[in-house]
Amino acid sequence: MDSAPVPGGTADTERETTFAQTLDALKREGSSVLVVGSGRQRAHEAVCRRLAGVHRESDSETPETVDSHGVQYRLRVTDNADATTSADSWQDCTNQPVRTRTISAASVDRSRSSHTYPPESPPGEKPLIGTLGLEIIDAIDEFDRETADCKPAGLRLCLDSLVTLLDEHDTDEVFRLLHLVTTTTTHVRGVGHVHLPLDSDHDAVALLEPLFDAIVELRRRDGIDEQRWTLRDRGLVTEWVPV
Repeated sequence: MDSAPVPGGTADTERETTFAQTLDALKREGSSVLVVGSGRQRAHEAVCRRLAGVHRESDSETPETVDSHGVQYRLRVTDNADATTSADSWQDCTNQPVRTRTISAASVDRSRSSHTYPPESPPGEKPLIGTLGLEIIDAIDEFDRETADCKPAGLRLCLDSLVTLLDEHDTDEVFRLLHLVTTTTTHVRGVGHVHLPLDSDHDAVALLEPLFDAIVELRRRDGIDEQRWTLRDRGLVTEWVPV
């Protein structure tokens, strides 16, 4: 994936090669990444841009290390009511033709698709998490329909409202939403990532991480933001490296 370093801290060259090859396979086949770590907003933002394939002059990446040319569509799901501000943070320093859409959980239409809920539910009280899921899937389906020549990792998805969803809904509802989103993203060979700004030993992290192909942990040591990657299927864990 675009954000992943090939860490010199892995045990040996063979492990480094396996790590790089596994990341490349996840990018080709579609994948989802869980980004965790509390109190590290700037680090979350930097990792977010990289996973979204965004290249900006202020970032440390070079055009050779950031594969943004294959990105066709970016979808961001946020609890930020200001969708314009959210979308602006994903603007590349180059004028490449990438469609960007932001779905604000704060403004999701709760009344749509009533057939997906029990008939006794009043029209104005449909669960937000259900309608949010429908908005996300519709957006992914739109991308899939419009890009017959869909490239691997052509879709980049970010969901950064997970803490709010966990605060407002039962954990099993959030789990089902994430299962739907990650499965659908993989189906169209997209790369999705979800921000969960909690410590890696939090119960919510342990519950949700099986839904993801990779986990990125963030921390700050000696004034430097660091990341550590875990590739779950391979059981590979990198050393801590700068974000």
